[in-house]
Amino acid sequence: MRIVIRLTSLIIFLAIVVIGCGKEYTTSSDNVWDPDVISPTETVPTPFPEPTTNAESEYEGVAIDQMFPITAQISAIDEEGHESNADMKVGRYVVKIKEYVPRTLEREGVGIFTFKRRENEGYWAALAGTSQLLGPTSTQIYTVVSGPGGVCCTNYSIVDVSSGRPRSIYHSEDFGGFRNPMEIFDVDGDGIYELMQFDSCFRYFMDDCGSCSPEPRAYFKYDQVRREYFPIAGIAQDFVMRGHGASDNWLAEKSAELDRTGDIGLRLDIRRSALAHLVDLLFIGEDQRAWRVFKKYIDDPNGATRREINRRLRACKFYNALKREKRSKNPR
Repeated sequence: MRIVIRLTSLIIFLAIVVIGCGKEYTTSSDNVWDPDVISPTETVPTPFPEPTTNAESEYEGVAIDQMFPITAQISAIDEEGHESNADMKVGRYVVKIKEYVPRTLEREGVGIFTFKRRENEGYWAALAGTSQLLGPTSTQIYTVVSGPGGVCCTNYSIVDVSSGRPRSIYHSEDFGGFRNPMEIFDVDGDGIYELMQFDSCFRYFMDDCGSCSPEPRAYFKYDQVRREYFPIAGIAQDFVMRGHGASDNWLAEKSAELDRTGDIGLRLDIRRSALAHLVDLLFIGEDQRAWRVFKKYIDDPNGATRREINRRLRACKFYNALKREKRSKNPR
């Protein structure tokens, strides 16, 4: 399995160091992008990575801010030292931020939308931008909050303002706790983007290290009837689908090598890779294939690993929402 290291992880680490030292460094929206203030040649700072040309670290996923750039932000790692409350200008709108959490959306000084409630303990950054996720004539405001801590989360709220009457079309916490930037892609070419977030519900699985734990991809598709994003089975980015096939091949090859060598380190690598592959398959609805991977590559003589997988799945908001969606579309 390939492990992708993103610049976001470094940003999170730096923020934790700053907060852990008892120093709060924040910035207001004074340096927010504004076409009337900042010249076109100036660069808007962003905590998310730009696409890389380094072949060794090349990654095919497209973060939402790479397609629809962030235009406003405040962060505890900025050195200007302003308060964690701000009015972030996003196009014709203003997002009112308190303790790094979006509270309300205003237009021309009038409150027109209230964001879903979030706990405000420990967040250290808020970002916002506009997008056209529902097609080129649509407009959405997306906001991001990061924290608390290094494990979780990078949570998004997406509000559609196309009609002049704002409505929530996605809120991360409805479906779990996620990490790293949201990725977007158009699986069927209809001009409406699908969403992907990395779920943290398997973090520290059976006391394994955080970076060794499965981080399954949770996929969401816009429902034209309900007019919101919901979990979806059976889709993934093309490079991820190719990766599933590569994982099958890698596991078969390394399992044969393990039979020849008995290498203890390789045994652990196979276990971790098989577990990550299994969980990824469960998250796209391929349950039978997933459990075949478990049976073939994960040694579980007393059943403890299977029980822990099932316990984690029962506590996973996304996986349970995915099962409800599958049942509603395929009633018996």
